[in-house]
Amino acid sequence: TKQTLGAGGSLNDAVALPQGESCAGWVAVHAIDFYNDVSTIWAVMAEDPYLDSFRPGEGFPSGVEYRWSEGSGRDATTVSVSAPVYIEKVLQWIADQINDETKFPDDDDEAEALRVFQTPQFAALCGQIFRRLFRVYGIIYSS
Repeated sequence: TKQTLGAGGSLNDAVALPQGESCAGWVAVHAIDFYNDVSTIWAVMAEDPYLDSFRPGEGFPSGVEYRWSEGSGRDATTVSVSAPVYIEKVLQWIADQINDETKFPDDDDEAEALRVFQTPQFAALCGQIFRRLFRVYGIIYSS
């Protein structure tokens, strides 16, 4: 496993921030990469007709209830959804965040991108993206 990481066998080197890179920019790139990887895996799995058999609140692993908040603030309502619907909603939410230029600015203006990437809001957003992606990855893995 160590050799497949392309870091000469060192796990520390494989996950280290490259010299001269912004930590926030590195996190942004990897958030997008992780999203693309999980989306690709899900796109293959989503074709399985078995997934249509789940009712709201059902999914894999069995006994786990999936909920999604619709709206925001005082108008937010939590709805029970099946695991496949939950995954679709998470992936759409993340796509919306990544495609929002105010949250994930284009690299064309590097100074603006670094300014946004170094805000506490960006760190919190990336934390939420990674948490949700790991949850989706766990759902996929357990299926």
